[in-house]
Amino acid sequence: MDERIDELALPITGMTCAGCASHVEKALSAIPGVAEVSVNLATERASVHFASGSVSVEQLVAAVRDAGYDVALETVTLRIGGMTCASCVSSVESALAGLGGVVSASVNLATEKATVAYVPGVVGTEEFGAAVVATGYEVLEASEDAAVEDGGELEKRKLQEARFRMWVAWAFTAPI
Repeated sequence: MDERIDELALPITGMTCAGCASHVEKALSAIPGVAEVSVNLATERASVHFASGSVSVEQLVAAVRDAGYDVALETVTLRIGGMTCASCVSSVESALAGLGGVVSASVNLATEKATVAYVPGVVGTEEFGAAVVATGYEVLEASEDAAVEDGGELEKRKLQEARFRMWVAWAFTAPI
């Protein structure tokens, strides 16, 4: 019997030592259907191998949270066009929630917006758009509040902030 194995990399927050990594690894390994777990403290990532369709992202996130740690999730808001009823909302929510890496999807008919919480690096806005279009609706242009920075821009901003803090520290240290 040849069973397909999926892999998911979860960004874990709150780990401070090897014991923390071990604790997260044990929590994830205890989930039925999980074949292998490897937690790297330095990169703050857990690599989980599991039988395809046997484990949901929600189960993995819940196990990490129950162990006392958290998974770094991102949230994006998409403007959806063409919805007219509760059935439309249900279709879009199901399509978004069915994507691997999506932890939660909520669609509001009145505001025509979908809010999706997901694991970065596993799934992204391109997949969200494709899923919405596949259900027969459209994703409208992104609004200011729906902007999501990709990893490169976020890292660049963090580096700029660190440089600024370093210059401030030097400015106060120089007179001493």
